[in-house]
Amino acid sequence: MRSGEFYGKFSVAEVLGSCYGMGSRLFVAFPSIIFCALQLAAQLRALGNLLAIVIGVSPEFIVIITAVLVISYSFFGVCKPLSGLIYFNF
Repeated sequence: MRSGEFYGKFSVAEVLGSCYGMGSRLFVAFPSIIFCALQLAAQLRALGNLLAIVIGVSPEFIVIITAVLVISYSFFGVCKPLSGLIYFNF
């Protein structure tokens, strides 16, 4: 099987970078980041619209609050469980 050379690679950009060089890695990485950012924006907007109907507050305010919550949880809340998981795996 040819997949052995791809072990340790975590994204399509890393696989293409190892095969075709850094240019192809950048060519794939930027659209992937833009796609993920747009997908997150769409999810936040949908959540804002849904909660605006339920709570009765403007959707923009809810989008800002949920974005701050997601970013702060991603930045601060995930560090401890991931570091513990890495410790026990290795």
